[in-house]
Amino acid sequence: MKTSLHKQIIALAVTLVLVTTLVIQLTSWWSASEFNKRQIESRTSNAADVVVEFLSLREELLDTASNVLAADFGFKQAVATSDQATIVSALGNHGRRIDADLMILSDRQGELVADTKNQFENISLNRFLEGSENVTNEAHVITIAGQVYQLLVQPVKAPRTVGYIIVGFEIDQAIIERLKQLTGMEVTLARNSNPLLSTITGDDIDAGLSENTLSMTSVWERPRFSTAKINNSRLNSSQVEMFVSADLQPIYQEYDALAFKIITVAISSVLVAVIAAFIFSRSMIRPLARLGEMANRFARGDYQATPVSDSGSAEVQQLSAALMSMGSAVESREHKIRLQSEHDSLTGLMNQNKLKAALSQSFLRWQQSLQVGIYIDNFRQINDQLGPEFADKCLEEIAWRLLKILHPAESYHARFEGGEFFSVFQLTAETPAVNEILDQLEKQLTPSITVNNLQADLDFYFGITFYPQDGHTEDTIIRRTRLSADHARLHRLGMHVYEKGQDEQRLEAFATIDALNQALSTDNGELYLNFQPKVNLQTNQITSLETLIRWQRPDVGQVRPDIFVELAEQAGLITKLTRWVVDKALTQQSLWQSAGTPLHTAINVSAEDICQDNFCRFMVSAAQQHQISPKSCTIEITERDIMHDERKGLMALKQLREAGFRIALDDYGVGQSALAKLKELPVDEIKLDKSFIMKLNESGADQKIVSSTIKLAHSLGLNVVAEGIENEESLNLLLEYGCNTAQGYFISRPLPAAELENWLYHETHYHLPVIATGH
Repeated sequence: MKTSLHKQIIALAVTLVLVTTLVIQLTSWWSASEFNKRQIESRTSNAADVVVEFLSLREELLDTASNVLAADFGFKQAVATSDQATIVSALGNHGRRIDADLMILSDRQGELVADTKNQFENISLNRFLEGSENVTNEAHVITIAGQVYQLLVQPVKAPRTVGYIIVGFEIDQAIIERLKQLTGMEVTLARNSNPLLSTITGDDIDAGLSENTLSMTSVWERPRFSTAKINNSRLNSSQVEMFVSADLQPIYQEYDALAFKIITVAISSVLVAVIAAFIFSRSMIRPLARLGEMANRFARGDYQATPVSDSGSAEVQQLSAALMSMGSAVESREHKIRLQSEHDSLTGLMNQNKLKAALSQSFLRWQQSLQVGIYIDNFRQINDQLGPEFADKCLEEIAWRLLKILHPAESYHARFEGGEFFSVFQLTAETPAVNEILDQLEKQLTPSITVNNLQADLDFYFGITFYPQDGHTEDTIIRRTRLSADHARLHRLGMHVYEKGQDEQRLEAFATIDALNQALSTDNGELYLNFQPKVNLQTNQITSLETLIRWQRPDVGQVRPDIFVELAEQAGLITKLTRWVVDKALTQQSLWQSAGTPLHTAINVSAEDICQDNFCRFMVSAAQQHQISPKSCTIEITERDIMHDERKGLMALKQLREAGFRIALDDYGVGQSALAKLKELPVDEIKLDKSFIMKLNESGADQKIVSSTIKLAHSLGLNVVAEGIENEESLNLLLEYGCNTAQGYFISRPLPAAELENWLYHETHYHLPVIATGH
């Protein structure tokens, strides 16, 4: 029969005291030394674990922040376009979220691109980037400019690596003091055996760098500290060594005092041990066992436990209550964290991470499904004009409407960011046809939303994909659904079903944008200008040219202007592109002017250009820099671009006209062109769209439209330019109608500057002025 635990405790206590009394004099030195040595080793090991865990937690913050920033599309786009303001803003925002001390973006060669604190302009970043293409996202402790940092390097890929994010925390005296509090031991940072930071003060710091262990074999030779170097992968590959030191003086003092008292108290200890063990076994062991069981249940995630109340010990009861309270709090926090990590805080719908997980599970169980990406095109305007509160209410209403959609099979909904939602519907034999589901979705969402007597009509665009036809993974499906919604928005289609190849086209578009940005930034000769002559039909002379940009991309060939100009507008590069054209065009015009041929130039600008507050100042400054009169430069813009922001557009055109520039309304007769608008626009001439001119000699309708438009323009005091002339018959008709200026392939195709000069020199049919080029 086994002896009860409390009897075993009593017997053990008495035996230990008696044995200790008998052998104390023989074993006290050795046993105490070994005991304290183990204690210190345990403390040192625990302290090292605490330090490593501390560094790991900070590393997770760095890793999370850098991953989120590196994956952010807007940040990638800013890095790819060298948008310094956006880069610094993004670095600052993400740095503030984790209170980072170091937020740097470098290029692939290690050259500093952006630094939120402007502290590292003269610091070489190459040593941090070695092997960064295969980086394991492990932070390292290093010194920079005499300061100690824990930093992590993260590549930015779009899709290839375009730069590196370096994010870090500074390790200063306050940090190591905090580590001292956490570990209960002295902490020292050193480099090449030279102390950098330490909680040890005075002359003792050198002793804190010597790796010693506890020794009590001699009364006279006792080291002050027991020091151990922390060996960990985060430190082994770093420049900085870290030591933890246990102060041995208190141990020596306690042992010496104990050595003198141990014999006198040994006999009394036998009786005390019996009594103490008996009391302890009855009052503590049983409730402690129950507390241990409770803790184990909490560790398993079972928070339904009964508090320990059958103990006379107030401390045990307090500990029991504390454990119960802790279990409740942990359960509540786990539930809240789980909800927050998986759901949108405003609408309660799934977030993107939860949606991915849900799709992954659904694709294992479903044979087919319909995914709908929902984009609110005017959400930003509603947020700006009616306020964030109203916009939030709209989002909540949309989420409520989505949840009201009846679907006989499984379905769920998510919100990503801004005005973007995502719905998933399982397709089975019993579910309605896809068209019925989409009709129900559209009818549910499109009615006006009223909040506090304010009404808003939201503009929805829908992107549609099908599983498994359009992808087999959740990432692919989400990406292609969003791509379809974006396509619908850009082309004003309402709904768009994903088409095979669109994803690849988008990746190619990213590569094209990146190559265009490189071409603009380096001015490597890929981009160049062509000039198309315009004939003044009254004087039969060529006095003006339309400037047209061309791109010869290596390994690709000629890229069509309509393709890369549209991509530049989408990527925010159009302003940079336009300014490049203006600079090159005015440079060439200045050369011609110096050569004695004052040709006028016409430059096309976009809506984004014309709506910039400083565009007029830029044009004036550029003209002054190249010594070109604004009167010899025409700004061509379509009415569609003016209507992009009518108020700003009209104001900008008036400013340009007042500065002396001529304004031409391009592509007149198509799109939004209207007679009512023509009288309001501050323009000097209109350019008839080539669709009316190319077959003017064959189309009676085109002849009536062109002749009447020319008369109308002349009555309003405007010149008329006809573009797209393909034959002599059309040119003669334009002469008959009184058109002012003509251009087209019949006269000349667009030519590079050198070819244009040669053409002008040899052309005699129009009595053209000769350029002084040495011919």
